[in-house]
Amino acid sequence: MTETLSTILVERPGRARRRLGRGIGSGRGKTSGYGHKGARARAGGTKCAFEGGQMPIYRRLPKRGFTPLAQKEERGILNVQDLQRLVDAGKLKAKDTVTLASLQACGAVRSSVTVLRLLGKGKISVALKVEVDYATASASRALVAAGGTFSGVTSQKEVKASSAKTRPSAPRKQAQAAPEKAAKAQPAVSRESGKATKAQSPASKETSKSAVSARKKSSQSPSSVAKTSKGKPSSQSPSSVKSAGANNKRSRKKEETP
Repeated sequence: MTETLSTILVERPGRARRRLGRGIGSGRGKTSGYGHKGARARAGGTKCAFEGGQMPIYRRLPKRGFTPLAQKEERGILNVQDLQRLVDAGKLKAKDTVTLASLQACGAVRSSVTVLRLLGKGKISVALKVEVDYATASASRALVAAGGTFSGVTSQKEVKASSAKTRPSAPRKQAQAAPEKAAKAQPAVSRESGKATKAQSPASKETSKSAVSARKKSSQSPSSVAKTSKGKPSSQSPSSVKSAGANNKRSRKKEETP
């Protein structure tokens, strides 16, 4: 926070008043710490949220929607140790019912606060009946441990986290290992069952072999099989056989011509 002349001249508790304009030996003489000329040396020279001329952040950020004044609520917080301090100061007594109105009457909470949340910082040794809007799980546990009660909404996030910490870790590991073992054992069983079915049906093997041989015979058409002089099928295609015969005829004609 920048210091102005009005804030410097105001007397502060526990601090000596700063004297300005009392010679150069004081360190704040002549210009009183404001320097030579410039906007900051003159009255009204400082501008809130001024960023040197660039687009300020309150204009860079988008604004969408609004909250009606009737729905606006001011939230306040209070710790468990603050309740203990109020008891020690005599503003609260044991087994009292603590509400937002009573805390506002004690001066612990501002009168503009409409929603109060109790936090669990510190310790309490007095039984109190607290009736506020919200409280953390640690705060409600501290009140119950001291013999008091709490009526309101407890933070569910902390309740879930505390219950997760108290759960044993061994059953979780066993539960994770059980599906893995089942997944490993399942393929082995299926393989064994497949082997058993194959061993039990030898007739199916013969039928499959006959089907494969029939397919091979059907794929070899009579036109594609070219027989050689010895009667054995040749590996050459029909087109290559025809071209070879034509070449032989041409060579014979050349030899016959004188």
